[in-house]
Amino acid sequence: MYADNVIAKIQSASANVAEEWERNVCNDFETYGITSPIEQLFYVEWQLLCSNSPLKIPLFPQRKVGNYYIDFEVDLYMHFMETSLNAKDGKNLYKIGDEVPKVAIELDGHDWHEKTKQQVARDKRRERELVKRGYKILRFSGSEVVKNPAECAIEAWNVAIPIIHELRSKYSNKGGW
Repeated sequence: MYADNVIAKIQSASANVAEEWERNVCNDFETYGITSPIEQLFYVEWQLLCSNSPLKIPLFPQRKVGNYYIDFEVDLYMHFMETSLNAKDGKNLYKIGDEVPKVAIELDGHDWHEKTKQQVARDKRRERELVKRGYKILRFSGSEVVKNPAECAIEAWNVAIPIIHELRSKYSNKGGW
């Protein structure tokens, strides 16, 4: 078995890691202005995915795109920038930039979306603008996020993973990744 003090040290270290993670996430809420409960739930689940995966996929809240703000942008280009390990990787960054699709995640709470005709029209204009700018748009209803935030985050995560693998595979043959 284990010595008593080893178990106590493991428990203490686990508590410290959990407290630091909580502080970081709460700090992100303040820094990025994540005040919506459904956005907070989604963000926490995304951060849990990142902490349990070798792939770190940046998620940026409240990204300004033209005249609009999107709830979250999955920044796949930033993923490649952060994982560039050597000069060969860096040489391919400029090539990847044009190929990395932009992914927007929209969380639609009932009070802000599709409650009135004006809200519907605003959302449709916004969506068209995002598509024109090259965004893939993933939409989740607020009730989906409240019911199962982990499932929503995993679904969005699973859109990003094949893109990363495809680009890594493509550029691994060209001296990087």
